[in-house]
Amino acid sequence: MVPEHFQIGLLLKLQRLLTEGSFTASYKFALLQAIIDLAVERGDDSDAPLCIGLSDIAEKFISYYWRQVLPYVASSRPREIAAGPIVADGPAPYGSVLRQITQSNAVILEAVREAHARFGGSLAAARADKGSWQTLVRKVAQTVRVMPLWKLQTVGGQLDEFLYANRRGEAVDRIQLHRGVVFTLRRFHGLVQELVRGAWLRFVRGLKSNRRILGESEDLYEFLFGSERAALQPHADMLRDIQSGACFYCHRRIDAKAQVDHFVPWSRYPLDLAHNFVLAHASCNESKSNLLASVEHLEQWCDRNVQRGLEEQFAMSGLVYDLGASCAITRWAYGLAEQGGSKVWRSKSATAVELDPRWRAVVGP
Repeated sequence: MVPEHFQIGLLLKLQRLLTEGSFTASYKFALLQAIIDLAVERGDDSDAPLCIGLSDIAEKFISYYWRQVLPYVASSRPREIAAGPIVADGPAPYGSVLRQITQSNAVILEAVREAHARFGGSLAAARADKGSWQTLVRKVAQTVRVMPLWKLQTVGGQLDEFLYANRRGEAVDRIQLHRGVVFTLRRFHGLVQELVRGAWLRFVRGLKSNRRILGESEDLYEFLFGSERAALQPHADMLRDIQSGACFYCHRRIDAKAQVDHFVPWSRYPLDLAHNFVLAHASCNESKSNLLASVEHLEQWCDRNVQRGLEEQFAMSGLVYDLGASCAITRWAYGLAEQGGSKVWRSKSATAVELDPRWRAVVGP
């Protein structure tokens, strides 16, 4: 068990970094977000250190900025324009792309923007083109190595290597998070994420070149970090076929009003991976809300996700999927629920039941 004084000390250092650190681009925020997300997806609840490859960090950068290179359109403008693909040449008819760097050479953002345009806005299609994807990942990783990686932990001119040992040079291809860091980041993921996202939002809003674009808009947070829930509905038919026309939770027939639900709620871990999607009655989805599902549903979810041909269907639908990451996130979410004594959802008539300890055997180590 990591001592509480270590955990509190780490949180305080993160808070100081975000409030007193020097930021000329949003890359440091993206790096922190990547570290806390990979702690969940690749780490465990021991105090062990964790090696993270720069290529893994680069892939996270691409996924974060993928939606952020779209022209920003305030909520009063037509939403379909904000959600549409970027046209490679010429300005967008509505909105402008937000600046995320004080300098003129935004290497990562430009590389992501070009990939977004080339693949029609489909991240899944970009990942499926192995050659182009690896080229993009290498380019982003190179910039991460040169820019934020060794600068992140410097505050007030002083280096404090509280997350990982600082290394520089072309040979650097990974970082190793110190003992206790992964445990703390997993335990306080939601808290740290809100600290990082709040600082990221303030940075973007504070750039002079963005002020004429943003005006008095209040929906910047949703644009930068939100989930386009409506964009999931086109995949309802695929999920309906997978589930043989039945609601994932109550097993009754579903109609056209069925909703795509995040099995591990978006509020607990905001990542859209196809294995996490299920189709449910609107009433079941709304009743479950932000709760984790009971062990009966967890067993069904695990069984479904190893069905033959499932990933081929995801790929044909243009969805990003990673079963290993989905399972790791699920283990982490249920582990936190158990530690905190959280209730789970079984049905509309049993909305707060005890978490059955069998969940560990279901999800696996």
